Amino acid sequence: MNLTELYNNLYTRSIGEAPQKFAEQLENYRDVDFGSFKPKEIELVYNDWYQKRHIVKTLHKISLQ
Repeated sequence: MNLTELYNNLYTRSIGEAPQKFAEQLENYRDVDFGSFKPKEIELVYNDWYQKRHIVKTLHKISLQ
Protein backbone atom coordinates (compact mmCIF):
# COMPACT_ATOMS: atom_id res chain seq x y z
CA MET A 1 0.00 0.00 0.00
CA ASN A 2 1.47 3.38 -0.96
CA LEU A 3 1.10 6.64 0.93
CA THR A 4 -1.86 7.79 -1.18
CA GLU A 5 -3.81 4.58 -0.56
CA LEU A 6 -3.04 4.68 3.13
CA TYR A 7 -4.21 8.28 3.41
CA ASN A 8 -7.41 7.53 1.48
CA ASN A 9 -8.14 4.57 3.76
CA LEU A 10 -7.78 6.71 6.88
CA TYR A 11 -10.26 9.41 5.86
CA THR A 12 -13.75 9.36 4.48
CA ARG A 13 -14.74 10.70 1.10
CA SER A 14 -17.20 13.12 2.74
CA ILE A 15 -14.65 15.92 2.59
CA GLY A 16 -14.33 15.65 -1.17
CA GLU A 17 -11.05 15.40 -3.01
CA ALA A 18 -8.98 17.21 -0.38
CA PRO A 19 -7.38 14.04 1.06
CA GLN A 20 -6.40 12.81 -2.39
CA LYS A 21 -4.90 16.12 -3.39
CA PHE A 22 -3.03 16.34 -0.09
CA ALA A 23 -1.66 12.81 -0.49
CA GLU A 24 -0.54 13.65 -4.03
CA GLN A 25 1.36 16.67 -2.73
CA LEU A 26 3.03 14.51 -0.07
CA GLU A 27 4.12 12.10 -2.80
CA ASN A 28 5.50 15.00 -4.86
CA TYR A 29 7.75 16.10 -1.99
CA ARG A 30 8.70 12.64 -0.70
CA ASP A 31 12.34 12.88 -1.84
CA VAL A 32 12.92 16.62 -1.34
CA ASP A 33 15.69 17.47 1.11
CA PHE A 34 14.41 20.43 3.09
CA GLY A 35 17.63 20.66 5.08
CA SER A 36 18.21 20.36 8.79
CA PHE A 37 19.14 22.39 11.84
CA LYS A 38 20.37 21.78 15.37
CA PRO A 39 18.49 23.86 17.93
CA LYS A 40 20.36 24.95 21.02
CA GLU A 41 17.24 25.51 23.07
CA ILE A 42 13.52 24.78 22.98
CA GLU A 43 10.75 26.70 24.70
CA LEU A 44 7.34 25.69 26.00
CA VAL A 45 5.10 28.71 25.47
CA TYR A 46 1.56 29.86 26.07
CA ASN A 47 0.18 31.77 23.08
CA ASP A 48 -2.81 32.58 20.95
CA TRP A 49 -3.27 31.58 17.33
CA TYR A 50 -1.72 34.81 16.04
CA GLN A 51 1.36 34.82 18.30
CA LYS A 52 0.54 38.28 19.67
CA ARG A 53 3.51 39.53 21.69
CA HIS A 54 1.42 40.69 24.63
CA ILE A 55 -0.17 37.24 24.95
CA VAL A 56 2.85 34.96 24.35
CA LYS A 57 4.42 33.82 27.61
CA THR A 58 7.47 31.58 27.96
CA LEU A 59 6.59 28.83 30.42
CA HIS A 60 9.82 26.87 30.34
CA LYS A 61 13.14 26.78 28.46
CA ILE A 62 15.20 23.64 27.91
CA SER A 63 18.84 23.77 26.84
CA LEU A 64 19.78 21.05 24.38
CA GLN A 65 23.54 21.43 24.78
